[in-house]
Amino acid sequence: MGFDKKALLSQNPDVAVVPECSEKSTVALQQRGYETLWFGLNPLKGLGVFCRRGWSIRALPQPQQKWIVPVASFDITQTS
Repeated sequence: MGFDKKALLSQNPDVAVVPECSEKSTVALQQRGYETLWFGLNPLKGLGVFCRRGWSIRALPQPQQKWIVPVASFDITQTS
């Protein structure tokens, strides 16, 4: 909890997956320039997926299993 104030961001990750993350934290990180996805039923404890600038994420179709959250992440600065 209070993830938006923790030290992970000082490590400058490209992609971070954070369990027990509040939905509110995603809003705080969006304001800091991160792309975010959040999954969960309890707004105080869900799964946050974050990407820094230059990366993009999107949710993929949900499988039948309850505890699986498929996402795709890609570096938007790379050209193919």
